[in-house]
Amino acid sequence: MTADQIRSLQPEMAGLLAFFRPCFKRVASFGHWERYIVGLITDLRRKSIEPIALAAGVAVRMLQEFLADLAWDH
Repeated sequence: MTADQIRSLQPEMAGLLAFFRPCFKRVASFGHWERYIVGLITDLRRKSIEPIALAAGVAVRMLQEFLADLAWDH
């Protein structure tokens, strides 16, 4: 998806992601997850942590630690 397409979906995307907000104890964790999800639907060539973090304007290490250290309940 292009940046314009993603921007046009922001209200619907925010509503969908808000549904999952109770799953996160910290606001910061929810923000990292939100950036990661949005990064996965963008038109980035590579969908790994580094390009997603750089495109979102957050520290790569911060997003790496979020995904590595969060206790995921499958």
